[in-house]
Formats: sequence, C-alpha cells, structure tokens
Amino acid sequence: MFMNYKGLKSILNYAVGEVIIITIGLLIALQVTNFSEQNNDEKIAVNYLNKIDSDIGKDIDDLNNIIDQRKKSLIMCDSMLSYYRNKRVINKKLFEKGFFSIFIEGGFNVNRVAFNSLLNSGYLKNLNQKSIENELYQYYSSSDELLFVEEKFSNSTQYVEELLKEKGFSIEFKEAFKWNNPDTVDFSYKKLVKYPDLHSHLIHSRMFLTELIGLYEALKNEGEITKKNISDLLKN
Repeated sequence: MFMNYKGLKSILNYAVGEVIIITIGLLIALQVTNFSEQNNDEKIAVNYLNKIDSDIGKDIDDLNNIIDQRKKSLIMCDSMLSYYRNKRVINKKLFEKGFFSIFIEGGFNVNRVAFNSLLNSGYLKNLNQKSIENELYQYYSSSDELLFVEEKFSNSTQYVEELLKEKGFSIEFKEAFKWNNPDTVDFSYKKLVKYPDLHSHLIHSRMFLTELIGLYEALKNEGEITKKNISDLLKN
C-alpha cells in the first residue's frame, strides 16, 4: 500500500510538472503571437501614416496655389469697389477679370482618404503617439471649418449670380465685355450702379476672401507642423 501511494504521488508530480511545462509553453507562444500581431499592427499604422504624410504634402501645395489666387481676387475686388467710390470704371479689363474671379468659384479640396481609412481601420491606437493623433484631429477639424466657410461663400455667390441674371446684368455684361475685343468694351459707372446687388456682393466677397485667406494660411501652417512631426516620427 505504501508503494502504491508513493507511485501515485510520483505520477501526480509528473502530471503537475507536465501541466506547468505546457502552461509555460502556451504563455510563451501567446506572448510571441501577441508581439508579432502588435508589430504587424504598428507596421500597418505606419503605412497609413506615410499616406497621410503624402496627402498633407499635396494639401500644402494646393493651399499655396489657392492662397495666391484668393489674394489676386481680393486685389481685384478692392479695385472694383473703388469704381463705386470714384464713380467711374477706371480699368474695364480689370473689372472683367475681377468679376469672373469672384463669380467663378473654385474651392479647396482636402486630401483625407488615408486619414478616414485609418479611422475606419481601428489602427489609430497603434500609432502610440498621442500628440500626432491630436494634431491630425486638429488639422482635419480645421479643414472642415475652412470648407464650411467656402460653402457659405459659394452659396452667396450663386444667389447673387441668379439675382443679377434675373435683372438682366448677365446679358448686358456679356455684350459689354467681348473677350476678343477688349478695346471696344463699353461699360460705364452709370451701368454699374444699376445693379446695387453687385456692390453688396463685392463687400461680402471682400469679407469672405479676407476670412478665407486667413483660414488657408492657418491650415497651411498646421499642415506644415503636422507633416514635420510625422516625418520625424517615421525617421525613428
């Protein structure tokens, strides 16, 4: 009976040892798997970050172009407003350019496909960089604010265009401004004051253009800082 007990104890010890060895093996395997998955997730997150870095670079190029365009439109808008103050159309060709620069609207299109994909993927948490995460949220939030102001500007432009068209301004304007005959343009202050809606729109356009230029420049600055921080992170 003593031998049976001793034998049973030996078997139990062996079994316990086997269980411990298997458990340790499973824990090691689980750790290796988790490490491998985490490493893979981080690589995917970095891949998204590379695409976002490229998108913001494109945004900055687009912003540089549109800032230049808007500043030219603002100068033309001021020139057109001066015709009301001076009660005469000084530069008819400039008025023509100014009119089209304000009424033919082309806005900023933010490149956010990569950022939206990162959000939808759930890999954002794998960046392990809270400051970069916050900067990205701030950058795209600022772009949304910019797009909102642009939409307001565009809507007001379309409304005034329709209003002027109803009052016959478009026909008179097209007749006066011949693209191929700039020297024969006949558009006087007397014709200009017939359309007070245009004067009102120029004042509002100046306000919108000034606000938009400020928003473009602020977004460009945010983009440059965020892009630099992303580039620094990717180098490490």
